[in-house]
Amino acid sequence: MSMIISTIISSILILYFNYKAKKRIQKNLSGKFILKADISFKWLGIICCFIGVVLLNILTIYVNKDIFLVASLTIGLFLCLGVIALMRFYNYKLIFDHEKLIVTNWLNNKKVVLWEDVEKIKYLRMYRILKFYTKSNKVSLIQDSKGFNQIIKMIKSKKMKIKNKELIF
Repeated sequence: MSMIISTIISSILILYFNYKAKKRIQKNLSGKFILKADISFKWLGIICCFIGVVLLNILTIYVNKDIFLVASLTIGLFLCLGVIALMRFYNYKLIFDHEKLIVTNWLNNKKVVLWEDVEKIKYLRMYRILKFYTKSNKVSLIQDSKGFNQIIKMIKSKKMKIKNKELIF
């Protein structure tokens, strides 16, 4: 029963992300598109952190030596997942125009890629990530960001090809 419920919840989240990825975004005043992580990452992070804190309080009130290790690992898992989801929401940003891509990942590391330096574009369907390969580095773009279809339109306008192009839209 729990597998069915988790499958339904996962399906609903994927459908929601696809809906948000299709949404059109506008250029800013300097003529660049800015894509950010969806707000569901924020809520997922808050919920995971909340569950972790509640479990931590329960563990400190009702100390049980038999389940202490498992409970500690579970609390750590919820807190880590919550912090990672919140960091992705607040730090992830993709800025692009006709000249370059600027990607800031969830650890707040920036990478700049010029369109003319891109050698290969690959889509990893299992992880829902679009990877851009250049001679010096590679950049990963998350499909679950609002307005992701704008980057696909930009790739098509540059007449580039995506390897394993089974994008879900």
